[in-house]
Amino acid sequence: MILPVFLSIMILLLISFCVTSKELHLFEILFLWLTVCLISQTISWILIVNLDLLSVANGRSYFILHAIEKIIIDPLVTITFFDWSKRISHETWKYVFFALTPFALMLIEYIYIWAGVLEKKHWNIGYSFIEWVFLIAVAYRLWQQYRKKLVKEV
Repeated sequence: MILPVFLSIMILLLISFCVTSKELHLFEILFLWLTVCLISQTISWILIVNLDLLSVANGRSYFILHAIEKIIIDPLVTITFFDWSKRISHETWKYVFFALTPFALMLIEYIYIWAGVLEKKHWNIGYSFIEWVFLIAVAYRLWQQYRKKLVKEV
């Protein structure tokens, strides 16, 4: 029952992401998508398997939902916040958007815990906050280096 609900929400998010105008270049979007996917999957499985903070609930549909979160939803939210921050010219508001990004990702993770896709073992909100701040900081730094490389080539 939970799989169709999450899949329909994900499809609506993807459609809304595809039809809105973006300030980011297509290559920047692809770079950020792959970077966030790689970092998110790595950190997620370190926390789930090695540190045993969370566990994926039993069942194929729960594992599929967790994989969809890490492959589609997390990069989608991150890229959306990066795009919004690029549109804003005031430096303070950019940092506000970068501060809101981890909270949005923590909310998504909490929704997955509340829905039963993920099960808490030794999880707390501090670990989640550190995880998402690390992901955003590394993705932002790599994105800035990629943008410098693009500017040099043009």
